[in-house]
Amino acid sequence: MQLQEAVQLIQAKFVAETQDKAEGPEIDAYHAAFEKYPVIMEVATYCWSDQIVQQNYEMRKQQAAQQGGAGGDGPPLGSV
Repeated sequence: MQLQEAVQLIQAKFVAETQDKAEGPEIDAYHAAFEKYPVIMEVATYCWSDQIVQQNYEMRKQQAAQQGGAGGDGPPLGSV
């Protein structure tokens, strides 16, 4: 299994879960891949989650720039 294929399985499972689907081909494929390739699936999960974090960071950065808050005097984006 290639890493990109594993990431696609994770994305498909995420979409299915956001639609409240607990069963289906996406879920079955994810579980089968996780049983057969646990390390690749763990790495793919990390890679996918990092992509989501980076996308959210960039989106918030763009929103701040559009609102005129890109000065840098405030707390860093993502801080609570």
